[in-house]
Amino acid sequence: GSGEGAGGGEGGEALDARQADHPAKAVAAGDGEGDEAALKEDGGDATLVAEDDPVQGGENVDDEKTLLKEEVEEVPREEEAAPAPAPAPVLAPAPALVAVKREARDEKVKSALRLMIPAGKAGYMIGPKGSVVKHLRDACGCGIHVQDNGRTADERVVVVTSLDSPDAPASAFIARSALVRCYLRATEQALTLDAPLDSQGARPATQSYSARILVAQSQIEAATKPAIPPHAPPAADDISAYAAEVLAATGAEMTLAPSAERPPSALPADRVVQFTGSDDAVRSALDLFCARLDYRVNPPLESEDPLLLIKAPDVTTDYFKDRGPQRGGT
Repeated sequence: GSGEGAGGGEGGEALDARQADHPAKAVAAGDGEGDEAALKEDGGDATLVAEDDPVQGGENVDDEKTLLKEEVEEVPREEEAAPAPAPAPVLAPAPALVAVKREARDEKVKSALRLMIPAGKAGYMIGPKGSVVKHLRDACGCGIHVQDNGRTADERVVVVTSLDSPDAPASAFIARSALVRCYLRATEQALTLDAPLDSQGARPATQSYSARILVAQSQIEAATKPAIPPHAPPAADDISAYAAEVLAATGAEMTLAPSAERPPSALPADRVVQFTGSDDAVRSALDLFCARLDYRVNPPLESEDPLLLIKAPDVTTDYFKDRGPQRGGT
């Protein structure tokens, strides 16, 4: 009995010493059964571990912290809007540059189209005291001038000019519609000089019509197919291919007269383009081809430009001003 007491005393002192040094181990060793029973009563499924266990004590705690962090991050929250970047400074252009750009944008481009008509139809185009040509100018918004090639000439040239804004679409090229109206007036039949200005006369649908226009060589090259280098002589196949396109689109035949057949009223670099077919086909072909003669996209060479070579009213800028004393003797 004394041995057990002594042993118990020694064991108690040793236990007290271990508790003081390692309280966690003592709790685990002494109270494990009670805690485990309590957890089972509560339905828990946890396992008591020692704090200094390098495997269970450290990694499990870190895993729990990670799970808690992930659960918190899964909660949706509104993202803060990023601050808008500061606007870049805008430098005002120099006043002189603004003025130049505005002037260039507002400046209109002058174009010229030329229609050849029988000399006998010139009177119908001009009208008594110029009434018809004046009406056409006002109705079309274009300059229209019938050249005087002399009384012995077989043909006269009608020059149609227009001023078009560089910002306007290609479909707004007004000279081409004016040229078609001049063609209608020149091909009217059974029409007296005092007929209504808008009358088109008799136009039999079964009759074949033709229209001839003068075009600068450099414009034909670009209109049929852009050549490389610029203004290089177009191949015969290029013109034939474009003529086939015109025929398919309008039903009118397009031919290019040889340079040797240039009429006396033509300029040195002019070529004659002729359209033949029904009245509707010729009108459509004229409108289609003349759209490609717009100076905004296809100007002629200066050496071939009728605006620079023809000295006449409605063609030459400041024509009457340049003539000075020759006009009316003043």
